Amino acid sequence: MFFVPDGDRGRSRLVRETRAKRVCQSCPVLRQCGTYAVSVGERHGVWGALTPMERAEARVLLGIDEVLAARA
Repeated sequence: MFFVPDGDRGRSRLVRETRAKRVCQSCPVLRQCGTYAVSVGERHGVWGALTPMERAEARVLLGIDEVLAARA
């Protein structure tokens, strides 16, 4: 998992996230890391080669928030 400094935007943020994703690609727990971050709604950093926006999109596609709301 990697975290981008607060306020980092635009090209600088994209470069940092791209570098972090490259590191993630060789990690033996890539899937577990990404799955965990999506399942708990982690909102910061790169986890399992996924950015916060990519994880939010995955939650919508998988219907995770709706499932959790139905259980409440």
